[in-house]
Formats: sequence, structure tokens, C-alpha cells
Amino acid sequence: MSTKSYDLPRHSSNVSLITAAHHDLKGTGRYFVTMVTEGRQPVLSVICQGGYARWTEVGQCVNDEIHALTEKWPIAIDRLAIMPDHIHLCFRVTENLNQSILKILSSCRSFEQKEAGFNSDTKRLWERKYRLFVAFNREAYGRCIDYTAANPLRWWLTHHHSKILTPQMVEHALLPSEFQWQAVGHLTLLESPLFFPIIIHRKDTPEQVAQLASQALRVAQNGGVIVGGFISQAEKALLKALYAKVPDLKLIRLVPHTLSGYKPPARVVDAFAQGRRLLLTSVPGVQEDETCSRVVCLRHNAVAEHFAETSKGLCLPEIG
Repeated sequence: MSTKSYDLPRHSSNVSLITAAHHDLKGTGRYFVTMVTEGRQPVLSVICQGGYARWTEVGQCVNDEIHALTEKWPIAIDRLAIMPDHIHLCFRVTENLNQSILKILSSCRSFEQKEAGFNSDTKRLWERKYRLFVAFNREAYGRCIDYTAANPLRWWLTHHHSKILTPQMVEHALLPSEFQWQAVGHLTLLESPLFFPIIIHRKDTPEQVAQLASQALRVAQNGGVIVGGFISQAEKALLKALYAKVPDLKLIRLVPHTLSGYKPPARVVDAFAQGRRLLLTSVPGVQEDETCSRVVCLRHNAVAEHFAETSKGLCLPEIG
């Protein structure tokens, strides 16, 4: 995505517009909007246990006015998260408009403010600026929807179980002490009695991979923890297949980059909340966009195998 300066009406100077130069703001499109309350006032909702957002009267007003847009304009609301001090909104414009979507959003903001009892001259509901993103494909838009859907639970975890989603440096008997280890998630997974590593080599035959998958499935179905880096496509495919059969899979993932600034995607937020996911890295100074070195990959594979060594002596009964 790129940023462009438009020759827009005066109100639009309050918009941080992230779009492509050719996009028509009166045309059809998929949008992701973030609006923040003035001074981050937590006046919109209260996030309850488990990530349930209970709206205040102001939040209810905001919800009603946003959904009222669908009655006045060819707009479809796909996801709305009303947080204590901000909202995320994913919506589609399904037909061409006779005015800019910015003007429509500006009018909605003004109406929300009045309906909620905020006087724009002395007390505002919203910060003057807000962010508007244009998603140019379904995949990008889907990520926005996932992020919005997981936001309440992510908020609850961050504020009530901050250590779960906050990167922390850790030491543990299972982790080689010659490296610095950074973690996000439930460290209690390190205390599991049963680990199973997923490591697929290039020379492995389809039969060997199938056998590995079968063994991993049995371990996962019996509450064991799956461990691995999941760098190769084959490893990622096996992990995806495991999740399809064991939705409550317990996983320790060894990642080849820093966990600082990490925000879990929607599909794994529940796993963190329920204590089923732990991320570990031995290279907390390496940025995510840097290429994973072979040394780090081999190191993490060795750690995964070491985890499995601690499980020796445990066996699963044959089923059948």
C-alpha cells in the first residue's frame, strides 16, 4: 500500500489515508477504519472476562449509527469491534457513491458525537484524525477482519494476563543456556511430560512423512505438545493437517526472529488464552523480515529433538 495526498474537502485533512493512488473513493471497495476516542477516554465499552465487549450507552450509540449507514448507502458491515477507547470497522462499498466515502464517514462521526451527548466545541468523542485503509484483495481484507474479530480477546489478555502476550526473557532446563531465550505465551507448556518434534528433511520419503504425521497425530490427540520451527512447506502443511484434526492442539513453536512487538493473529488468540500456544526464539535481536539462517534452523531443530528426549519412557497405548 502507498500513501497519496488527495485534493479533498476540508474535513478529510483529519484522515490518515492509506490507499493506492488510483483508488476512487466514490467507487466500490473494501475498507478498514480505526477511530480513537479523544484523549483515549474509555467511554465505549468494557472488556469482560474471555474478551466479551459490553458496550456503554455511548458504545451502543456508535454501533447503531454505524449500522444505520447500511440503510442509507450501499455499504455492508463485515466486522465491527467497539473497544473501550477505539473502534475497528471493516466494511465494503458495493455500488458507486455520489460522494466520497470520507464525507460519509465524517457525517457519521459528527452524528455519533451529537447523539452521544458530546459538544464538538468543548468536548469531543473522537480524536480529529482517524485511519482509513483500502484493501485491494480479499486476502488483505480477510486479515483486517481477523484482526478486528480478535481485538476484544487480545485486549483482555493484554490487560489481565499481560505476561501471556508480552515478550519476556526466560530460562528453563529444556532451553540451552548458552543462548538468550525470548518467549510469548504459556510457559507452563514447558512442563509437559510429553513432547513430539516435527522435523521434515528434504530427503524424507512420502512414507516417512506419513509415518511422522501419524505419530504426531496420536501424541496431539492424547494431550502431548507438538514442537518445531515449521519453516519448510512440508512442516507447515503437516501442522495445518494436525490443526484440522485436533483443534485444541498444544504447540510450542520455535521462531527464527524476535518476538518484540508480536501480535497474535485471530486464529491463534484463543490458543494463547487457553494455554495451548507458546512461541520461543533464541535470536531475540533478529528482525522478522530477515532471512532465517541455517544455523538457527538447525539449532531449533536440535532443541525440538531435546524436548522429545525428555519424553522417553512415556508411551501411548495402541488403539484398536
